[in-house]
This record gives sequence, structure tokens and C-alpha cells, in this order.
Amino acid sequence: MDSNIALLILTKALEELKGDDMSTMTGKKILFISPEFFGIDKGIIRVLEDYGATVFWFDERCVKSPLGRAVNSVAPAIFYPKAWTYYQNILSKVNVDIDCILIIKGEMISKRILKAFKDRWPRAQRILYLYDSVKNVKGIINRLSLYNRVISFDPNDCRRYKFEFRPLFCDLEPRESMAEEYDLCFYGTMYGDRFRIIQNLKLFCENNSYKFYSFCYLRGRFMLLFYWLTNSGFRKFNKDSISFTAMPSGELEIIASKSKAILDANDKNQTGLTMRTLEAVGLKKKIVTTNADIVNYDFYNPNNIMVIDRNEKAIPDTFFSKKYEEIDDQIIKKYTAKGWVDDVFRIDI
Repeated sequence: MDSNIALLILTKALEELKGDDMSTMTGKKILFISPEFFGIDKGIIRVLEDYGATVFWFDERCVKSPLGRAVNSVAPAIFYPKAWTYYQNILSKVNVDIDCILIIKGEMISKRILKAFKDRWPRAQRILYLYDSVKNVKGIINRLSLYNRVISFDPNDCRRYKFEFRPLFCDLEPRESMAEEYDLCFYGTMYGDRFRIIQNLKLFCENNSYKFYSFCYLRGRFMLLFYWLTNSGFRKFNKDSISFTAMPSGELEIIASKSKAILDANDKNQTGLTMRTLEAVGLKKKIVTTNADIVNYDFYNPNNIMVIDRNEKAIPDTFFSKKYEEIDDQIIKKYTAKGWVDDVFRIDI
């Protein structure tokens, strides 16, 4: 055989063996069910469609009001009858063969619904991704057997339940034109001991001439009464600084871009990285966090990341004075929507 022809055949075989990790996505049909959550759903859809898949997206929640969502997070079974009707409607709308069912969180998806999906599309892969800890998703343990794969952002849950591990993602990029106006900023939903953490660091900044920005959100005014009755730390918090209207993501990105460091106060029940953390990574901002597990990630750099105790009332001056040290671009790419999709859909579905 001619050596050039042999080389051509060998090269072609190697290319096919290596392949494009996502080439099998072309023409695939994905049923994608998730909450609307900081644009995560839109990022995943965009990448899947770029790879040639057809995506049928539906909001996981049939309950949209702040009060209903709060009740659902505590006792989702209350809404199972309504959810059944809601998902029956989805089944009637999707009249094609589905190759994969991707569910994020799955809080309102009962066994009955999952079995209905399995009966309709028996060959479809059923993948569950958890961006919250098992402790925070009521009843999820009893439904895990109905999924082919379970993936979680929480390393502790992955070790305990033998889940696959995959952090969240964020596609924000630095805005070079924006000057830093704040030394530290926080934005997010209020719960647990976040009130105390924010209050402590806000006072520290005020007493040391650091500029601190905070945007504290509650789902509804009824949560004010709930926290007043159940959370002693809340009673010392400035109630006037709480917003009942979520800030648009574009405005939050501007605030973060104008800040030297971003404060992350994680839920005590989870070790997975929050969106705040990954936004800081994407924007190339320093991080002050209560999540000690961050030291185990490939982007960890003590110059850029300060791990604090939940009762901490001070941050060393050197943390703010030292310049941010760049992270390798290949590491940052792992925490983008494309990196996430490549990991989650690594098998030929």
C-alpha cells in the first residue's frame, strides 16, 4: 500500500477515534426541565443547540409565587397533584422521540412523573443534576433509582451517595473598562446566618474605610415575619437594606465588575460552590468565602481567595492591597456552560 494512502487512512482513523466529544449531539432531542436560575438554563440550551441538538425546555416549577415556592421548598408533596397535571401537559406537548431527559434539581418531579417519562421514552437517558445539597431537596433520595445518572455540585454528597461530581458554571467575562468602586460586594437571597455574616463584614468595612456594597433579596414580605420569629441574627440586621424585587442579572454583573472582591456566604448544609464564587472566577475578581472546600479546586489561589470563619469580623488589609493573580484560561474554560455540557453529556446518548 502506498505510504501516503496508509498515512491518510491512519490519520482519518485517529480523527474518528478522537472525534468531537459532542459530535453525537447532532440531531439529538433533549427534554430539559429546570428552574429558571441565574441564566443557567439559557446557557445550557445555547450550548446544546450550538452542538446541533433540539431542546425542549420547561420550567420545573408549576408554582411561581414567592409564597408557593417557599412552601414547596419545605413540603413539595403538597403540590404533587398540581405538578402531575402540569407534567401531563408537558407530555402532551412533546410529540417526538426523546434521546435524553435532563432534569435540574427535580424538586417537584415525583416518582409518578418520572415513571410516566420512562414509559413514554423508555430508551431515553434520564439525568439528574443537583445544584443544591440533598438535605435541601425534600424527598429526592427516594427518587434517585429512577435516574440513569445523578450528578451533583456538592463534593460531600458525591462521596456519600456515589454521585458524579461536576461544579456549576458561569459565562461572565471581565469588563476591562470598569473602574473598581467597591472593595467588597455581596448580592443574593437572604437565609440562614447570612444576615450575621454580612452585618459583621459591613461594619468592618465601615470602620476601616473600605467600600462595601450589598444587595439583599427576600422572596416576599412574609419572609420578614418568618425570619423575625425564627432567626435571632435577623433582628439586628438593617431591614431597610432588604429588597423584595430581584435585581436584573445585568445590573448585578455591573456591581460585581466594579468590585475588588465578591463575598460568598454558602449554605451550611452544602460544600458545593455557589454561583457567586464562579461569577467571581469568570470576572477575575477576588473572593471572600465561608466555604473552606474551595481550597480543593484547581483555581484556588490564597492571594485571590480568602476563606473566613462564619463568625469572622475582619479581613487582613493585605488581601485588598495585593493585586489579583491571573488564572490559566484553560482552567476558567472548565467552569463555562460549554465545559459543563461537555462533562454532563460525555456519553453517546
